[in-house]
Amino acid sequence: MTETRKYFEKLIANFDSLCKIQKREIVKFVHLKNELFSLLTEINNYKLLEIKMAERCLDIASSEDCGDLFEEQKILVVNLADQLCTLLVDKLWYSGELLYHLNRLKLSSYHLPIHTQEEINQLEGEDNGGLKLRIRLHSFEDVSEVIVRLIKNNKELIKSTQSKYKKIEPKIHSNLLEQLKTQISIYRSYINEHYPLKAIHFNWSRKSIKAYLCDEREEIVVCRLYSYEDKTDVTIHLNDHILDFVPRPPYNIEKIDKQLYSWSWFGIKISDWKIPQTIFSKSSIHQELLNIYLTNAEEKELAEFVKFFIRNQDLAVESNFTDCTFLKIEGISTKEYLKVFHKKEFSEGDLESTLEGLDNCLPGYNKQVMFSSKPDNLVLEYFEKSQVKVRYLNELTYKYFENNHSELIHLFIKSRIHLIEFNQPNEIHEGKLLIEELRNCPRGKAGWPNYEKIGAEIFKFLFADSFTQYIAETQASNSADTLRRDLVVYNNYISNSSFWSRINMDFNSKILIVEFKNYKNEIDFDTMYSTSKYLNGTTGNFILILSRLGGKHSLQDQQKDLLKEGKLIILLEDKELIEMIEEKISGRNPLYRLELKYFSLLKK
Repeated sequence: MTETRKYFEKLIANFDSLCKIQKREIVKFVHLKNELFSLLTEINNYKLLEIKMAERCLDIASSEDCGDLFEEQKILVVNLADQLCTLLVDKLWYSGELLYHLNRLKLSSYHLPIHTQEEINQLEGEDNGGLKLRIRLHSFEDVSEVIVRLIKNNKELIKSTQSKYKKIEPKIHSNLLEQLKTQISIYRSYINEHYPLKAIHFNWSRKSIKAYLCDEREEIVVCRLYSYEDKTDVTIHLNDHILDFVPRPPYNIEKIDKQLYSWSWFGIKISDWKIPQTIFSKSSIHQELLNIYLTNAEEKELAEFVKFFIRNQDLAVESNFTDCTFLKIEGISTKEYLKVFHKKEFSEGDLESTLEGLDNCLPGYNKQVMFSSKPDNLVLEYFEKSQVKVRYLNELTYKYFENNHSELIHLFIKSRIHLIEFNQPNEIHEGKLLIEELRNCPRGKAGWPNYEKIGAEIFKFLFADSFTQYIAETQASNSADTLRRDLVVYNNYISNSSFWSRINMDFNSKILIVEFKNYKNEIDFDTMYSTSKYLNGTTGNFILILSRLGGKHSLQDQQKDLLKEGKLIILLEDKELIEMIEEKISGRNPLYRLELKYFSLLKK
């Protein structure tokens, strides 16, 4: 059974139980809504299903109190019904089960008060060209033996969830994995030969790769390929089952906490089980290269690209002396004045200055603009009304791929890639993503699980390279399960002169304990002091606490008192974490901040 099906079934079961709640079952209701919140949190953390519950629902689901039971029930079940229907009709990849699951939801909804049923029935699907993308519950028959029989018959048709999780024959699996490894190895070798310093920017180079066979049909099986950011793992895995009931990309098929970098798919004929070579071919690499180039090149550099390929059409090209993005193009029957654009968003000033620049061309020249990607329709209309022809960069490049001459694109970019500043390497992207996630994480109980996940990712991002091997465990507990630590990290420091080496020597900390406090306010002495129960002779006497607003000013005196007892507790707040992430992506070592905090406590 896939992870997708497991969690979908849990959501269906939760929906059914919420629908059946009675007036006096407040304790049970609180348990169910908290269970829903935990499910949604885990689904979101691992990106297993595309579910977007309203913020009010999340607040209700995370609360351990209950105000108006029926009002809260209505809000939760209406939103959950909406999201489950959306998943069934538009967000999941499966076969033969639509009526089965929709009627399960319909049957559960009949336990609700009439006004709540009506609100569910009034849910509207997303409109796409006049077609409803979702089939709603109210399109089915009323509760009766007909629905019960339909569910039973449909269940017999799909036989069981296990039948949708068919194991691949070992010989076929081994052969497919070997084919995949061979093709990716050739792909990676080509990139390492020509673009070793930019290899990390390619989809399948220096990444952890997961492959899944899904959606078996009469003649083909679809293979879905995912690549994940991982500096220490560049292995290639192929799942040994043919999967059904999986999410549409870019959502994960397994519980994976790595950052998804890219995904793709291709068909494999069951008759020969041969993996097509197109996805890892030189032409595909050159297409990736072009996309990487366009992502990082500036407008002036792109103008050089355009000039090169226009000259290959036997046309003369000259740059404007004052602005090299304006190009004068001449041929036997060609006289054009072209402005190269390499952005999607335009101000009114951009448009006016461009038109003014084009108007300065010599008489008899056709005025044109060339975009690297399609802009807003208002921009297109502006130029068309001004009798300026709109062109696109792919007019220059598509024929090279179509005619298997993409080598020329490769040679041009290779000769100039050293001139391009890659201002968005993976570490910068990861760091900025962590900052955004931290800022968007709500304070208090509603955001608690997510804050712990983000905090663990931030610690790894900041300090993983300080250890010979990063080994960590979240939500760790002792053998008696009496003490639970949010994160423990094995202190196998890489350098004897590092901060972690000193912590090991001064506080016998072979294990580093990290606690996350997602409070709405600054933490107080009681909160900080309660964490000291984790300190002992086995794990050591050091704790790092991440808290949204840090601690009250008076805490430093208590920290100094604890230090006299041989216990070190260091606090970091959001503002400091964000600054440390920014320092990390700019090349500085953030460990110095921990050194300073330790030094400030040592001072008399």
